Amino acid sequence: MRIAENLGARLLSAVDLAPVALVEQNTSVCDTVAAMNEGGTTCAVVMTSQGLQGVFTDRDIVHGVAGHPDAGSDPISTHMTQEVVQLTPGSSVLEALHVMNEERIRHVVVVDDDGDVTGAVSDGVIIGVLDQLLRDPEVREDHELGAQHGLLFIDFTGLSLAKPVTVQADEPLARAIHHMQSWNIGSVLVVDARETLVGVLTERDLQHQIVCQVADIEGATVGDYMTSDPVSLSPRAKIVEGFHAMAAHGFTHLPLTAESGRPVGIASFRDLAEYAELTVTTVD
Repeated sequence: MRIAENLGARLLSAVDLAPVALVEQNTSVCDTVAAMNEGGTTCAVVMTSQGLQGVFTDRDIVHGVAGHPDAGSDPISTHMTQEVVQLTPGSSVLEALHVMNEERIRHVVVVDDDGDVTGAVSDGVIIGVLDQLLRDPEVREDHELGAQHGLLFIDFTGLSLAKPVTVQADEPLARAIHHMQSWNIGSVLVVDARETLVGVLTERDLQHQIVCQVADIEGATVGDYMTSDPVSLSPRAKIVEGFHAMAAHGFTHLPLTAESGRPVGIASFRDLAEYAELTVTTVD
């Protein structure tokens, strides 16, 4: 079975969905973030007696909460996204990929016929499914022209990637957060005085160690909270290597560096998801 057929036939009921944190609408932002961290998820679903009312994700943390210390005590209903994109367990992975690209979201809530939330299709879920497919010997050895060729043999120079936004480790944490909000991005790359990559700060770092924990983001520095020595690839690396790296390490932003170590690009889940859908729907 080729990639497009596989993604179209694979139902969400057969996929290991990402967990979600279930919270009530009057739960505080800080308690919601704590529930997300405890549950190992980047998505909280806000429920009432009438059912699902909204979602709150790591991207909402960046753009609605980070940099606003007083927001931590707000009820989550004031920061959640009210229009929730939903699918059912009978929907396919290909449907989920299409919806995520079309709506430019990274979490789709899965709700069964009884109205119960069974999990979410997250960026990590999609990356894991595609990585598994691209490791399948039958896919790799298929010599007919198909989507697998675009994913296995095209390198990152074939993608139109955004120029990386950089900061230095001794700059205030507030500056990095400002960049993420202003540029609507999920990560900033950290470089030294020679412009060599030394770290990365992502929205998940904000969720796990900064929001509701660091009161003085002007006094704190990026270096205190960044991930040091991040995994990076050459722009000449194949796109499949990007899926493998993201799946293996559980991240959704992949720096691309020149031989000197200077960052020249960054590939996000969004870049790979859009390319994957375009490839499987126009080639396979």
